[in-house]
Amino acid sequence: MKVLVINSGSSSIKYELFDMTTRMPLASGLLEQIGEPEGWLRQCVRGVGCRMNETMIRKGSGCILRN
Repeated sequence: MKVLVINSGSSSIKYELFDMTTRMPLASGLLEQIGEPEGWLRQCVRGVGCRMNETMIRKGSGCILRN
């Protein structure tokens, strides 16, 4: 079984995905400064590594990420 834990604030979202059979984290991420021009995303996947994406996260854009 997998469990997704989400901590949502007014301008940020943190998440972590756990494999409960091994009790190990599979992935995690942090989305900061939502709605601000300086917004960014950091994602980590077990066995793959971390990726920082300084993507513009704009208010009312209809999507969170833009490449």
